[in-house]
Formats: sequence, C-alpha cells, structure tokens
Amino acid sequence: MRHRVGADMIEIVLGSVWPYVLGAGGVVVAFVAAYLRGRKNATDGAEKRASDEYIKTRNRMDEVNTPTHGDDVDKWLRDRSKSKRDL
Repeated sequence: MRHRVGADMIEIVLGSVWPYVLGAGGVVVAFVAAYLRGRKNATDGAEKRASDEYIKTRNRMDEVNTPTHGDDVDKWLRDRSKSKRDL
C-alpha cells in the first residue's frame, strides 16, 4: 500500500505540472518559429538585393557602346591603348 501512495503522489505532481510544461514548450516553439522566420526573411532580402545588383550591372553592361565588327574592334582597342599611353 505504501508503494501505491508514492505512485499517486507522482501522478498528482505530474498532473499539476503538466500544463506548465506544455505552456513552456509552446513558448519555446513560438521562439524557434520566430527565429526561423526572421532568418528566412533575411535570406530573401539578400537574394533580392543580389538580384537587383545583377540587373543594374547588366543594364550598365548593355549600355556600353562597343564595336561588333572585327576590324572595328581592333581599331577600338588600338585607340583605347593609345589614349591610356597619353596619360
């Protein structure tokens, strides 16, 4: 009979503590979810910035006027190197 009293006591203690344990677990889950959500938002922001930077760079590259014909390219390179030597 004495053994059963100890088991009843454990049930009472666990029964009264169990809602607090569940509440604490819920708080931990909420913090973890908020942390992971913040990391995802930061990653998304970094990807958007990188994409925007690529678009700006690509637009600058497309705006550059370079010759397309082979002879014109050779002349452009010669003229370019001459102008740098004049400095």
